[in-house]
Amino acid sequence: LESSIVDVDSWSEFEKAIEDKKLARGAFCVKKECEEKIKEKTQATSRCISSMEKKGKCVHCNNESSKVAYFGKAY
Repeated sequence: LESSIVDVDSWSEFEKAIEDKKLARGAFCVKKECEEKIKEKTQATSRCISSMEKKGKCVHCNNESSKVAYFGKAY
């Protein structure tokens, strides 16, 4: 499973992980609008929003984030 997860810190890394059929794990602002835009652009949806805290910027909107989310596509 670990080989299927890619840690991402930017939108370009996120897109590459999804294109490579991996799960993208990164900071997420947890806003519904942001998640909807991610789905629109990549067809990826959140699979899990972890209780693990990670200070940083959301990989999509760059707003402050304290949560880590896993995103992926169903095949």
